[in-house]
Amino acid sequence: KPKLSIDSYSLVNEAAKSYVPDPSKALSASDYELVPHILHDWGKRTPQQIAIRQGTNRWTYGELNEKATAIARYLLSQGIKPGNAIAVSGPRSFGLLASILGVLRAGGILVLVDPKLPAQRRQVMLEESKAARLLWISSEADAWTQTIPTEQIDPNTAEIKDFQNRVGVELPDLPTIQPDAPAYIFFTSGTTGVPKGVLGCHKGLAHFLSWQRQTFEISTADRIAQLTALSFDVVLRDIFLPLTSGATLCLPAPEADLAASQVLPWLVQEQITVLHTVPTLAKTWLMNRPEGLQLTHLQWVFFAGEPLSNQLVNRWRKSFSAAGKLVNLYGPTETTLAKCYYQILAEPVEGIQPVGNTLPETQALIFSRSNQLCGLGEVGEIVIRTPFRTLGYINADEKQRQHFRPNPYSEDANDILYYTGDLGRYRLDGSIEILGRADRQVKIRGIRIELGEIEAKLVGHSTIREAIVTVHEENRTKRLVAYVVPQPQHTIQRKELRQSLRQQLPEAMVPSAFISLEALPLTPNGKVDRRALPVPDYGSNLDSTDESDTTVDELELQLVQIWQRVLDIPSIQVTDDFFDLGGHSLLAVELFAEIEHTFGKKLPLATLFQASTIKEIAQIIRQNDWLAPWESLVAIKPTGTKPPLFYLHGGGGNLLIYRDLALALGDDQPVYGLQPRGLDGKLQPSNSIYEMAEFYISQIRKIQPQGPYYLAGLSTGGTIAWEMAQQLKKQGESVDLLALFDTSGPGSTELLPLPPRTVSILTWFGTDTIQRILRKSGKLLPDLKQQK
Repeated sequence: KPKLSIDSYSLVNEAAKSYVPDPSKALSASDYELVPHILHDWGKRTPQQIAIRQGTNRWTYGELNEKATAIARYLLSQGIKPGNAIAVSGPRSFGLLASILGVLRAGGILVLVDPKLPAQRRQVMLEESKAARLLWISSEADAWTQTIPTEQIDPNTAEIKDFQNRVGVELPDLPTIQPDAPAYIFFTSGTTGVPKGVLGCHKGLAHFLSWQRQTFEISTADRIAQLTALSFDVVLRDIFLPLTSGATLCLPAPEADLAASQVLPWLVQEQITVLHTVPTLAKTWLMNRPEGLQLTHLQWVFFAGEPLSNQLVNRWRKSFSAAGKLVNLYGPTETTLAKCYYQILAEPVEGIQPVGNTLPETQALIFSRSNQLCGLGEVGEIVIRTPFRTLGYINADEKQRQHFRPNPYSEDANDILYYTGDLGRYRLDGSIEILGRADRQVKIRGIRIELGEIEAKLVGHSTIREAIVTVHEENRTKRLVAYVVPQPQHTIQRKELRQSLRQQLPEAMVPSAFISLEALPLTPNGKVDRRALPVPDYGSNLDSTDESDTTVDELELQLVQIWQRVLDIPSIQVTDDFFDLGGHSLLAVELFAEIEHTFGKKLPLATLFQASTIKEIAQIIRQNDWLAPWESLVAIKPTGTKPPLFYLHGGGGNLLIYRDLALALGDDQPVYGLQPRGLDGKLQPSNSIYEMAEFYISQIRKIQPQGPYYLAGLSTGGTIAWEMAQQLKKQGESVDLLALFDTSGPGSTELLPLPPRTVSILTWFGTDTIQRILRKSGKLLPDLKQQK
């Protein structure tokens, strides 16, 4: 293959230049000094400088250096050799940080184990990393630490328990740390059911920290928050950015959660200047922000871990107008923290923000499937080229090794590329944007998840024969959904199954819904047909203990039975939402027909826009004097600042057909529907399209007296919308949108002549009827047996 020159790379964009450092951005050799060396220097140069704050407690660089050195020498005195894996576990504390640094000082490989993870997960991490010892940061013993030689360390003093009794007078000298030496192991989700351990090195960590310190001018005056859980490699960024800058690392209370009511006031109180977070967490903070709170000291906010939208950027800036600049970071664990960055513009890019350009001595290339360099706008896989990547996976199989491959355009065997599995493309300005995953790996709330790992745990359960896990997204919320096939003569107990997974996996990897199937649907070539999987059944989750979820009387019980028949769901709670259970407009017609037959109350389908649960509908039915609101104007989604969009009913008068489209238009778009008069049999229906249009104009003027108007309609609704537009024009109003779906214009011919059109209608009717019979027949025999 041709060897690409620096010039040919630059023809694509600046990001594809060779990673020879730009002289204007060059870093000196001292900038790549390793973390243990830098912290030792700070401890000697400024021993009284505050290194760590937690509540009213303060620890200096001198104290941190002293305790870390003592822990390192103690480990070496106990036979630990450079290159041995050492696990560290415990709450956020001075003892935890001193232990982390002590492991690195001793030349050990750091394995951080979050104590909040399930015990089985922690045990797998110890076994996979072959950890020789555990530093347990706690004043109390714990059963799980008995599986490995353990040193107990006090959280506040970093003293090793029984230190004087267990070590001789002579402590060994500390080893010299080499740049290429392994430094840490972090685990990501694995496809085989076993998490993948990524082995990082000292120079990779030093390279990123040096770049961030210099680029964003981090100084001794900064206060940087540590909010990341121990399970993720970015915790190293949170810890060592301040400590290698002479700045102050601020720790929340050991058991503090990340709720907005606690975190945001804490950021203000601690005068945090630099913050790292993930977009999902930032969203929750914005939703629950204390009134009037401003982050006036905050100078830099770094987002990473998942796509960052312009909506979130705008909401953040509106909420925290006094806060500083925003930066989007990108980089898989395998390439060492972040390898791309993008400073958000004053007017952010529409949609997902780019990940920008690369760090010094790094390339982010876009490769086609044939390993050709993609051009501007061409979609391909993002491939990272840098000498500061990690050392690969521990215990790697052949598939995992394929992520690290020799550069096809280089003759140097040590020039290794990392294939990220992320799809992306070059923008016209040379920056990179991400377009999702090339494989089945997903991110939920910033956590990288291999669906295969969850599937492996499910299949390992005694009651399950087969399992498929997918991601279902609704209203911009991603949820994991598990489709399971039980073993013969077994029934899936969802509550017990969920509990079993929680003992083995982090909470983010436990599916939100479990759907039991007789068999997984297959394509003709024998692969699982994911498109044929049924709609997620959130109503089948039985974890709720809220009394409001249970039926209170015979009426609610009857409604539950009706919903079960119509939606074909065996277990439904009275607080489940009709649409969340997979309900749609056609099923709503069937549902309300059964309600009318059972209770003698005729409700308009639009009732579901205001009352979409069994409990809410039961409340309506109980009111003897309640009259159905048959007003023509129906609020489908009334909130938002944009001009409202009005949907006109089709021939059947059903507005529910517009619900999904309304939701897809975004949170800021109000949507209303117009349903015909006379469906209740009491009001006189309109006699003509002209009369309908005239009446509907009077209705929309109630909430929008003047134009411009936005109108849309399906089939007959399109004809009505067209007539309304003509009348509004004659009245001097403007109509800026007239959207017609499947509508025949005035004087036009039908798409099909009468005979084939009749055959088409009868075929559809017959097919639909047969499908309904087949769907119900599976229940008919058991129901008859039960009646006997």
